[in-house]
Amino acid sequence: MKAAILQFDPLARANDKLLAIEIAEFIELLLASEQKLKIRERTRRPTDHGNFAIAVEALVCNLLLSSQANNAALAVPRSHRMMWGKSRYRNVVYGEHFVGLLDLLSKLRFVSELTRGYRINNTLRQPTTIKPTKKFLGRFSLSEVRANWLKQAEEPDVLLLKSSKDAEGASSLIDYEETAATIKLRKEVRDINAFLATARISLSTQDGKPLVDRDRNVIGGHQRSIRRIFNNGNWNDGGRLFGGFWMNMERGQRFTSIRIDGERVANVDFNALFPRLAYTLVKARPPRDDLYEYKVVSAEREGWKKLTNALLFATKQMKGWPNETKRHFSEEVKLSMAIDSIKEKHAPIAALFEQGVGYHLMRIESDLLIKILARLRAENIVALPLHDSVLVAKKFAARAKKLMEAEFKRHTGSTASVTIDTGRQKA
Repeated sequence: MKAAILQFDPLARANDKLLAIEIAEFIELLLASEQKLKIRERTRRPTDHGNFAIAVEALVCNLLLSSQANNAALAVPRSHRMMWGKSRYRNVVYGEHFVGLLDLLSKLRFVSELTRGYRINNTLRQPTTIKPTKKFLGRFSLSEVRANWLKQAEEPDVLLLKSSKDAEGASSLIDYEETAATIKLRKEVRDINAFLATARISLSTQDGKPLVDRDRNVIGGHQRSIRRIFNNGNWNDGGRLFGGFWMNMERGQRFTSIRIDGERVANVDFNALFPRLAYTLVKARPPRDDLYEYKVVSAEREGWKKLTNALLFATKQMKGWPNETKRHFSEEVKLSMAIDSIKEKHAPIAALFEQGVGYHLMRIESDLLIKILARLRAENIVALPLHDSVLVAKKFAARAKKLMEAEFKRHTGSTASVTIDTGRQKA
């Protein structure tokens, strides 16, 4: 099994007075070591000194978290793009001072380097991984995980505008100009982050082992800062929220591990949201039965769901099965047969298939979710966004369902289908 990795979080900060004092003392030790080893000839400027101190704090918090997570390796960036990229997205933690800090910690034997990173292609990279040494851990009195001992700083920018994907499936960030619209969009996300930062959200483990997500990355309960990502260089495409620790968790983990106000959670979910939104675009009523159920061709519902949504995102005639879709269909089923079944059932929106409308639907979906989060927040209900659903304490599930149905009606003029999932059955 792939070993657990803790991805470096440049937003990690101390939320514990004793830890903050010990980090300040550690910074002074490192500055003195630089002088003793003659690594620096001149004193840093105030701004540079502040950035160095923030980088030390972030790295210390990450190293301590990795030690608490069964000594998981900490993956840290060293790439030129991360360190010296100049745009609104750049974090002050990164830069020449960060690479120098990694080298200094290694020289002083506070960390041991396990692997040195390298680039495989535009989308795949082998990270540099490190672990704290006993010498490092001996400088901090944090012997066990304490509630709220870490917090997360705000992202440099919570609005990300990405280019279209290239042939290798990679996209790049676009440094956009500020407008009244982006100011409004940013405030909406920062309001969500400010509310989540002080919410009573915790992770529970029965065996004491670290929680890992789908990619075997260690999950940090302090990681609540979310950002909104727009696609194709277009503010009308995408807009989904990303970044919270709950986003990449397995479905079952969310129910067994996440606690809001000390209570287990429920997932309140829009059913078949994308095709339902497509019907609102053409002002037609969707079928009353399951929108992902097709009786003409026998296959698993998950396959129909993936294929239906893939048709909404496709920009030209689909000639091959989308990723992770074919396995849900029996061998004798041809792609053309399955597509014909979908178009027959959804005749009113068939003209939208293979026209690239998916990202526009995603923008509608994300706008809807932002409004729902604001309404829940107004009632002091903590909600963790999951694209087309929210995680709330079980006692608020019925209320969240009612608000989601009402907001969908107000936003589209149509009726939504909303389900409540508590990990056992849907209501």
